[in-house]
Amino acid sequence: MTFSSFPLLLASGLLALTSCSSLQERPPEIGTATQTLPEADLLLNQARQAQAQGDQSKALKLFKKTAKSYPLTESGSLAQYEYASLLYSEGKVTDAFDAYQKFIESNQTSNLYSKALKRQSDVAFASSKGEVKHRFLGLSSKVATGKVISMLETVRENAPQALSAEKAQFEIGKIHRSSGKHSESVKAFNKLVSEQPNSTLAPQAQYLIGLSLLEQAQNGNQNQANRDAARRAFEDLIQVYPNSNYVGKARQKITQIESGDIQSNYDVAEFYRKKGQVNSARYYYGEVIRLGKGSPLSKKAQDSLNSLPAQ
Repeated sequence: MTFSSFPLLLASGLLALTSCSSLQERPPEIGTATQTLPEADLLLNQARQAQAQGDQSKALKLFKKTAKSYPLTESGSLAQYEYASLLYSEGKVTDAFDAYQKFIESNQTSNLYSKALKRQSDVAFASSKGEVKHRFLGLSSKVATGKVISMLETVRENAPQALSAEKAQFEIGKIHRSSGKHSESVKAFNKLVSEQPNSTLAPQAQYLIGLSLLEQAQNGNQNQANRDAARRAFEDLIQVYPNSNYVGKARQKITQIESGDIQSNYDVAEFYRKKGQVNSARYYYGEVIRLGKGSPLSKKAQDSLNSLPAQ
């Protein structure tokens, strides 16, 4: 071997060592938990035996240990799934949700992946409705509203094209509305309608947009602006979803808004009449007549308008 060839051989050797090292150190791709190790299998079996014997606390510890110690093995993957399932059956709702999420993030190719997504969404929806119960005590587990919303957002992001995403977004809107957060409710329902207009939940979401805006108006929050926005929301529902069961309800709400506008204009007209501001009173009586279209209040406004002194 000549001295001049030594650098080339050295470089080749270093390249081989580097390649070997990188293969050993390179993390496996997500979802490739295919290794089999006897010690992992043994630990998983011990966890299952503890669960079968009714020692749930020991089973949880062993499932968790298996998943943590052998995350790239089939047994470690199964342990993470069974750990999440056992947590849920024990009523440890938020821990179960997070455990399913850990499985979902690392096991996309597992044959349990779809089942984990379904289980996780079930946990989130049950939590939002307060339907989670401890298997033995029968007590309901109440989850904080903020955590429930976070869980639903995760369900939506995990499978954005699935039906569960639509349901999660709709549930977020309902939670905000039931909490009196009408602005947040409107945003949540708007997100569903704008991003998934063909969803079976979209017509109801559009109706609830109008309802939330109307409730804001009734609470004195930007009264007229919210009433106008509510009317537009109901009108959009009628136009975009003409065959929806919510069309009739939307028409009723529009009538209610119009009646409120008529009464509001009449009250303003009466205020100006009593103040002696004839021109202003005349304008608002005219609005009542225009909006009322022959209603009893519009006739009353006409009589009041006729009784005003001439200009």
